Amino acid sequence: MPLLRETKIGHWYFVVLCPACHCRDAISLAPSPSEMAVANSAAYQANCDCGANTAYDSDQIERRQACGISESGKNFICQFGPKA
Repeated sequence: MPLLRETKIGHWYFVVLCPACHCRDAISLAPSPSEMAVANSAAYQANCDCGANTAYDSDQIERRQACGISESGKNFICQFGPKA
């Protein structure tokens, strides 16, 4: 599953933590807490920008709000707030 390349500050997303580079990556929009049930019933496989291809169980998916963007080399990495 491709990661979301564009996120908007203030919007909520389902995110995963890359075990290789420790970046949090958005996998889909998560507009309401009730949608966490969707993430809890699924597993995802995602390819991080660092090259890691990781399978994530539902307990590794978090709901977080995008709160800023920091520049890292050529890539812009979304910063996420605390878990909801």
